[in-house]
Amino acid sequence: MKFLEVDRANWITGPGYRKHILLTDADLDADGTRVQIVIIKAKDTIGKHYHNVTREFYYVMSGECRLTLNDKQYHLTPGKMLMVEPGDIHSFQNDSTADFELLVFKTNVQKDDTYWLENT
Repeated sequence: MKFLEVDRANWITGPGYRKHILLTDADLDADGTRVQIVIIKAKDTIGKHYHNVTREFYYVMSGECRLTLNDKQYHLTPGKMLMVEPGDIHSFQNDSTADFELLVFKTNVQKDDTYWLENT
């Protein structure tokens, strides 16, 4: 068993978000896997992008957000879970006044597998 602590000091900032990697493939003993928390600040956006091989599983922990996935919009709220497959074009828009927090499990993670379709 391994207890995980979210270290609020060791976050990685990206375009429209910040993330904290909880477990890597070495921790999970499974190449190309990762578990992380992603936070999208209130009124912020993660632009359109896709991954060629990475598959992402999202679990909404808190807040509300609009996900656009292959030109279809979804309203994400706590407790919802979904999978984004390779090639799926997706973006997030947090129109609310609160942060939006996701638990993300990734498989087939490869370096430089995020392809941005908008200026970020």
